[in-house]
Amino acid sequence: MGDVVVAIDGGTESVRVALLSASSGEVLHSRAEKYPTQTPANGWAEQRPADWWAALCAACTACVAEAADIPAERIVGLSFVTTTCTLLALGADGEPLGDALLWSDVRSSAQAERIHATRHPAVTRVSAGGFSAEWMLAKTLWLAEERPELWAEAEHIVEYGDWLLRKLCGVLALSANTATQRWLYDNSDTEAGRWPTDLFATLGLESLESKLPPVMQVGDEASAGLTPDAARALGLPQGCRVFVGGGDAFVGLLGMGVSSAGEFGLMTGSSSVLSGFVETLDAKGEGLFGAFPNAVVPGAALLEAGQPATGSML
Repeated sequence: MGDVVVAIDGGTESVRVALLSASSGEVLHSRAEKYPTQTPANGWAEQRPADWWAALCAACTACVAEAADIPAERIVGLSFVTTTCTLLALGADGEPLGDALLWSDVRSSAQAERIHATRHPAVTRVSAGGFSAEWMLAKTLWLAEERPELWAEAEHIVEYGDWLLRKLCGVLALSANTATQRWLYDNSDTEAGRWPTDLFATLGLESLESKLPPVMQVGDEASAGLTPDAARALGLPQGCRVFVGGGDAFVGLLGMGVSSAGEFGLMTGSSSVLSGFVETLDAKGEGLFGAFPNAVVPGAALLEAGQPATGSML
């Protein structure tokens, strides 16, 4: 009987894979593999999707092989978290058109200031104090303005986790977690979410919505399990069920037992993120981002206070 699940954590410096007890959450075995970051200019940070996949395959196959007491038939499902705001442009074939802009890449600072200056309700709804160059809309605007040929060729604009979902099971979709937090997607109605298309038009991004895949909620099961190619590469059983994940610091709250309004958790790594759940979208304050409706837990809003570079500086 299947009773083991695979957890994937695509972080800033490495990917971690763990085999977990489906009933207790106990970590049965884990492995990690590092991948490099390129910094071609001050404030720039890029990673190669091929490095992500090579590291994931190495970590997963080693993890499964080393856990000799866990036969493959016990593994029934997997999900993942990754860094958020790591932008990737895909061509018509779904393959990357170049390196990804890592979350910590802040080359789009001028674009972020212009987005904040619009004072659009979608912007002020989630941040009164400013708009981060880390966030996806700022990076997307930079891409459209500074790399127009690449922008024109791009069929899809996605995040690290969205690309991973496609690699695992062939499904191309955005996670509601990152779309709601980092893309300004209004997820108040999970059946009929809305993009701020008038803001896109104001910024000269009229074609952006057509480049964004459909949104799937956190925890939704993808329409197909692991593809045969992915299963072979990862050393996992074919058809293993795949569930939509999201941002590491936020979906990771669930692993900390934080899942109800009024509960908060601190996640540390390259950055430090204090986040949790509230009942109302009116929860605002200095240094806070959100609240983001249904971003992780249905019926609850996610509130965030992040310090992006604390771990890296240490």
